[in-house]
Amino acid sequence: STKQSTSAQRGEKAFGEGGCGGCHVIGKVSSGPDLTGVLQRHGKDSEKWVSDFILHPEKMYDEPYVKSMIDYFNLKMPNQHMNKDETKDIIEYLKWVDDNANLF
Repeated sequence: STKQSTSAQRGEKAFGEGGCGGCHVIGKVSSGPDLTGVLQRHGKDSEKWVSDFILHPEKMYDEPYVKSMIDYFNLKMPNQHMNKDETKDIIEYLKWVDDNANLF
């Protein structure tokens, strides 16, 4: 694997301390979806989409994709009250995950 940037390291820490791992397990489906590849699933604005969802998930519950995830997993992502810097770092961590997951 490649070395994590400082931002990705902070993002992994925020992911762990913020409770994300309670539902999301990198590399497998748990009580929430696997986040490996999440930045490829939402088109050219995927970083904004993921950031918006982390910061204010409740505002996105009615979006078709999010609704399908709520229906499938039978739970809604709670607002973990991440700030913008933590969210940016989590996205850098997810980029690092994708870069090291041999997705393509």
